[in-house]
Amino acid sequence: MKKHSIRVQIDFKAYQDGGRATATDLCSGIYRPHLRVGQDDYLGVVLLNGPLGGVMPGTVANAKAVLVYQSSVDYSPLIPGIVFEVLEGAKIVGTGKVLSE
Repeated sequence: MKKHSIRVQIDFKAYQDGGRATATDLCSGIYRPHLRVGQDDYLGVVLLNGPLGGVMPGTVANAKAVLVYQSSVDYSPLIPGIVFEVLEGAKIVGTGKVLSE
């Protein structure tokens, strides 16, 4: 059976370090970055169930990452303990770790 979501912890870069300029909404499903393990493919996700009120650049937050393209994308690299990059287009805005499936 395929997993539909994973729990992740994301460390967003500070703005002065190349991160976002504004807070990130990890609650409503509007934030849809890509995750990348090593130099592998971009893995599209939708982030939900994060802290209310947005997450400021330079902070760490936990959220649920919904694996939205399972029918055509291999999400198998996203196993507990693996470290990944968080990308908006080609820009790396943070790093993260899979906490659990």
